[in-house]
Amino acid sequence: MKSLTFLLLLVLASAAAIAAARRQTTKTEDCIKYTPDSLQIEDAGEIGWRLVDGKIRLQTLGNREDAEAAMALAQQHTYQCFIGRDNRRPERIRYIVQYWK
Repeated sequence: MKSLTFLLLLVLASAAAIAAARRQTTKTEDCIKYTPDSLQIEDAGEIGWRLVDGKIRLQTLGNREDAEAAMALAQQHTYQCFIGRDNRRPERIRYIVQYWK
């Protein structure tokens, strides 16, 4: 009976440790909220075209056609989200993924 009780306590402790580890590694999403109806495209000169919502810069694109396509996509959503934006690797931009929701 003692070994069964010990085994049950060990299982419960393991489950608690796993749950605690998941809580520590789970972060809230890294998202920027914007208003789809307020989106605009700005000419940013040599650097390209910007998709903006007021003072919020969502994207910088190489040409107006790409900026218009990005705006059409962004107008279907209200958040621009990222994975890896907080990384500190060299060439960090290569390790960032974005998605819309």
